[in-house]
Amino acid sequence: MQNDNRDEELSKEVLFDSLGHPMRVKILEAVNGEPLGFSEIKRKVRIDSSGHLTFHLDKLKGLLKVNTEGNYELTDDGKEALRLMSVFNAAVKERAEPKRTNWKNGYNIAWAATLIAIVVIGSIAINGMYGINLAIRNEQGKEQTWSLFWTTLDDARIHVQNAIKEVNANDFCAARYELAVAEVYLDLIVFKTAGLNQLGEDYRKLCDEGIHYIHLLKPTLSRIRESMSNGNITEGQQLFMQNLDAALYYLMDSLRHATDGPYTIDDLDANINRFKALAETA
Repeated sequence: MQNDNRDEELSKEVLFDSLGHPMRVKILEAVNGEPLGFSEIKRKVRIDSSGHLTFHLDKLKGLLKVNTEGNYELTDDGKEALRLMSVFNAAVKERAEPKRTNWKNGYNIAWAATLIAIVVIGSIAINGMYGINLAIRNEQGKEQTWSLFWTTLDDARIHVQNAIKEVNANDFCAARYELAVAEVYLDLIVFKTAGLNQLGEDYRKLCDEGIHYIHLLKPTLSRIRESMSNGNITEGQQLFMQNLDAALYYLMDSLRHATDGPYTIDDLDANINRFKALAETA
C-alpha cells in the first residue's frame, strides 16, 4: 500500500503543478471549445514567447494531447479538471458573497480550499483511470481500484457529514460548499467505476444496479443546495442527507477483500436498496 500512496502523492503534485499557474488554466480553457495548433494557442492566450508556451504545454501533459492533425485538445482528465474548477469556482463564489464585511479573507480561504480539493479529487480521477488499466492486467491494479473506490466513498460521506454539521450550525454557505464537494465525489463514484467490473460478481451487480441509483441522487442534492441559498432547508431534506450519509457508510463498511482473496460486498442487495429508496423518495 505504501507504493500506492506514493503514486497518489506524485499524481497530486503533478496535477497541482499543472493547474497552479493561471496561464496553464487559460490554455486548457482555450482548447476546450475546439482543438488548436501551437500558433493558435499562442495567439489566443496572448503569450509572446514560443519557449514559454512550450514550457506550459509540457506541464500540461496528461491534460492535453496532440491529435492526428497536430492540434492540441483536452484529454478526458483535462475535461474533468476544467469541470471540477467550474463547480468549485461557483461554490467559492457562493461562499464568499454573503460575508460582505470580510469577503477578501473568506474568498482567499475558500479559494485555497478549492485548489486543494481540485488537486485531491483530480488525483483520484487520474489514479482511478490508472487503476482501471492495471486491473485488466494484474492483482495490484485490482487492489488499487478497490482502494480508490473505498476512499472515494469515504470522502463523499465525510463531506455529506460536514454539510449536515454546517446546517446544524446554521452556516448555510459552508453547508452548500461541503455539499458541492460531496457531489463531485459522487460523480467520481458514478463515472470512474469501469474497473470495478473486474473485481467479481458482487461488483458487477453493484455497477449494473447500485451505481445507477447513486447517479439519480444528484438532482436532489442540487435542489437542497438551492434551498440553502435562501437559508432554508426542510426536515425532509435534512433526513435525505442523513440517509445518504448512512447509505455511503454502510456500503463502504461492507466492502471486503482479504490478501490474495476474493473481492466481495456484504449484504449487497440491502446496500443497493438503500440507494434505491433514496432515489425513489428524491
